[in-house]
Amino acid sequence: MMTEVIPETLYRASRPGRHSSTPYNVTETSVEAWEQDARDVGIRTIICLLSPTQLEYYQSILHTETSQDGKVNGIDKADDSSVHDESSGKDGPSSFIPPQQRSSSSVLSKSSSYSLLEHYRVAGFNVVHVPAEDYCQPPLSHDQLLTIYEVG
Repeated sequence: MMTEVIPETLYRASRPGRHSSTPYNVTETSVEAWEQDARDVGIRTIICLLSPTQLEYYQSILHTETSQDGKVNGIDKADDSSVHDESSGKDGPSSFIPPQQRSSSSVLSKSSSYSLLEHYRVAGFNVVHVPAEDYCQPPLSHDQLLTIYEVG
């Protein structure tokens, strides 16, 4: 469920699958339902605060379509430059290529580089990842807050 924090500007939500019967092994169906909820309220950018440990809860959705020309899910990895992942300092994909427009030579394969964040990107969201551990005081560092502030 998305909760509006700043009208028409900022929403917050628990991670996909957090309240499911399998919160530590989240299904792709749960992620897609969460993404649809985000779309329904007009969200275009996701600021993900999940720690690397929490991202591991999404191992069951770790699949990609890699074509013979090296594109992942229809996206040329060398050509992506508008999405920032604070955890690695690398840019990530920003565009969504519908499955019907992807190369016919695509194959489904497991990839350790594919993650919940990539799922969001492939679904058409802009994504910023600012990893944060639970139960810290204060909850976010000064640098983390600056990164989040710069997104807005």
